[in-house]
Amino acid sequence: MNEQKTGKSKLDKGIFRAVKKDGTVYYRASLTYRGKHISLDSYRDAGQAHSAYEEGIRLLNDSSLSLKSYRETSSLSFEKWVCLLNFREGSTLGTIYMGQQLLSPRHTMY
Repeated sequence: MNEQKTGKSKLDKGIFRAVKKDGTVYYRASLTYRGKHISLDSYRDAGQAHSAYEEGIRLLNDSSLSLKSYRETSSLSFEKWVCLLNFREGSTLGTIYMGQQLLSPRHTMY
């Protein structure tokens, strides 16, 4: 079937269109790394989802990126950034970044 018959447009790799029960359209970003499917998050528009996908791929493949590389303007949440770093480094036991390092830059430790 072509796009006109289905009403669908082609999205970038790793981006999927979804619809909430109320009819609101949103876009899911995900990727596959080392044979594992990783959901990145959902976004209001395809462009935001694509940015998250690209950032996830970059994070998983660029060993120079670390927790210190995270910025508030990132397309990915800090928590997802930590998860991807853990996965890249091969941690299967859970979070390898502990204590204050795990806190988002917008959080403080008491």
